[in-house]
Amino acid sequence: MNIKVPILLSLIFIIFLMPLVGHAYQSYQYSQLYIDEYGDLSGYFIVNVTNAPTVVTINIPGNISAYEAVSGNTSLPVTINRNNVSVLVENNSIVNLSFISFNAAMQKGETFFLDIDLPSYTNLILPSNAVIIYTNATIQGINGNTISLYPGNIEIEYSIQNITTTSTTTITSTSTITSNSSTSTPSTTPPSTSISPTTKGIILYGFIGIVVVIIAIAVLLLLRRSK
Repeated sequence: MNIKVPILLSLIFIIFLMPLVGHAYQSYQYSQLYIDEYGDLSGYFIVNVTNAPTVVTINIPGNISAYEAVSGNTSLPVTINRNNVSVLVENNSIVNLSFISFNAAMQKGETFFLDIDLPSYTNLILPSNAVIIYTNATIQGINGNTISLYPGNIEIEYSIQNITTTSTTTITSTSTITSNSSTSTPSTTPPSTSISPTTKGIILYGFIGIVVVIIAIAVLLLLRRSK
């Protein structure tokens, strides 16, 4: 048996296995994404690289307008090829890739459609008034408008619910009292006890009349006794 054949097959196997092994040492730790009511996407991916030097590539939908990759306090070189964001990592470290991408969710009428590959466990924050119509994602949990998703390709179709606000006028008790009633301070001055001149005259004449009547009665009694 020619020993060159097994050696050649082994080399071919190793060559095909190396990319898989290299990818296995790029441990995607966590990602958080936020999509606004216009379908624009922003967020970050955290990658633990243990096989440097290597290139970390993440696919991001939409029109990528801003991006930054840092390792500690060091900025890393980034290249964009269509929707692929590639980061050159020369040393084993934790890499934080942040970005902003416009029109990441395609809008059709009142419906938005997001198609994205998630390399790690992800918290996806939807608009507060979003209503999910369909998703193929495996959802780990939901907290308000935050959806926790497992890695993989996800599709989410959602709509933005119109919130009608009505203006109300609140009148506080202070303004009501000020506009509709007057505040009066109770007087601490005692009521006047003075008698008007007219009242004095009536009392005087009454007193004189009583005296006259008493005198007349006394005179009559004396006249009867004298008889």
